[in-house]
Amino acid sequence: MKLELSSSNRFYTYKVAYDFGTAPNPDFDTCTLAICKPMIRRTAKVGDIIVGLDCLKDQDRIIYCMQVDEVLTWPEYVARCETDKSLNGKIPKNKNEAGDCIWVEERFESYEPLPSWSGHGQSEFNSDVLTGKNVLLGKKFWYFGRGDKYEIRLPKELLNIIPNRGHRSNSNSEYKDAFIAFFNMILDKEKIPLGKNGTPKNAPQPQPKQKTCSRKDAPPEPTKPKKCSY
Repeated sequence: MKLELSSSNRFYTYKVAYDFGTAPNPDFDTCTLAICKPMIRRTAKVGDIIVGLDCLKDQDRIIYCMQVDEVLTWPEYVARCETDKSLNGKIPKNKNEAGDCIWVEERFESYEPLPSWSGHGQSEFNSDVLTGKNVLLGKKFWYFGRGDKYEIRLPKELLNIIPNRGHRSNSNSEYKDAFIAFFNMILDKEKIPLGKNGTPKNAPQPQPKQKTCSRKDAPPEPTKPKKCSY
């Protein structure tokens, strides 16, 4: 499966400041962008392409690429995760899980998210739900994470799609065809399969079972994720 883009669809690029496996969440055969990047989530449509890039000296490296299959409101996403077994794992059960369905509807009024690896709290409700409004879902995606399996870097002629801050979309129009040709060429050359092909830079670490009640034997607290860069 390859990327395709019609003339009416947009091509978004942004830097993934903190790759914790939560934004995007590439698990359960569906890439979702539910938290962070509210401007992209509010405006992206079905068929649009979203590319997340690394930061600093590695800003030319692709962390993920997805084509949007569905755009759901937050209440619709919560309902889907609760009723669709294939997405049920997107609802985190503790603070060491990377599921992004953290704003279940009964907590909307209290602005209290479910505990999760995202590190999001009450202060993120506005940007996640009210400003961002939507959740983007894509079955057609390639997630590379830290680059432990595939390290895909932009060629020189595509470096202009790297944003200084925020994101780029309208200004990427002249680069759409070139990016699609480049990316599809890499998929063929490296025989890269669809889906999750790497580990997040800061993935949740499984916590060992505590064998005793002694405080000194308790596992260390995981490093708390940093907040999104909008």
